[in-house]
Amino acid sequence: MVKRSFLLLEFMIALSLLGIIVAFLFSTYRDLSLTKTILQKERQEILSRQKLQLRLGQIFSQLNTLEIKQPHSYTFTYDNGTDPDLQFCGLLTGHLQIDPKHRLVLVSTSNQGPTRQEILGEEIKSFELKFFNRQKGEWENKYPSEKPFMMQLTLNHSITLPFFL
Repeated sequence: MVKRSFLLLEFMIALSLLGIIVAFLFSTYRDLSLTKTILQKERQEILSRQKLQLRLGQIFSQLNTLEIKQPHSYTFTYDNGTDPDLQFCGLLTGHLQIDPKHRLVLVSTSNQGPTRQEILGEEIKSFELKFFNRQKGEWENKYPSEKPFMMQLTLNHSITLPFFL
């Protein structure tokens, strides 16, 4: 039996096939990396929205009063319950507004004077609260005389978050 060596042509074909396979693998890896980045951004957005809804749900369920000062600005009193900072336990005055950096901010003021600022959302250009009127069966912009059982917050005219009180 005669042993024959690889021809240069066979070697070039093998290298070409290997190059095609490696190019396909690199493009797939790049696509997966881009998809992972997009998913991380989406996950972060969902988590921040859940945090916003949880925090405002805690506040809205303990509302005592609510005033609409101007568009995109609400002042209210609420029972904050217990807090690690003793000055912020119990009844607080809250102010929900958009700051100059387009962030939704909750400024809480205790009866003892100090204030605390919580950033609840980023890239918020507008927000609106609506309250469900049981008698009429429709949403209203005005806070009703009795505490509503349902509220909704609309962010940037597109994202609606419900709150059941």
